[in-house]
Amino acid sequence: MGCIGLEAKFLSKEKDLVEVQFNDCDEAMIRLVVEKLSQDKKVGFAAVTLDHPLTANPVLRVKASNAKDAIEKAVEAVIDEVAMAQKKSKAL
Repeated sequence: MGCIGLEAKFLSKEKDLVEVQFNDCDEAMIRLVVEKLSQDKKVGFAAVTLDHPLTANPVLRVKASNAKDAIEKAVEAVIDEVAMAQKKSKAL
């Protein structure tokens, strides 16, 4: 599962809708970000799309009053959780 040093490209920034493409990132990681976003009461909608699992980069769509900040917060939380899980698995 990759994308700890993820590269994101903002495709669109509207008033309350943001689309972000994550390059060279596993779709499962972005689904974890969507899960975190869905727990945020300030986020109205969060979803990931993928044109083809082998050739496309996941695109995250988020509708919120401050979508960019919500995405950054969710990504950081997922990265922290993955790092903690890796640390725990090494201790086994």
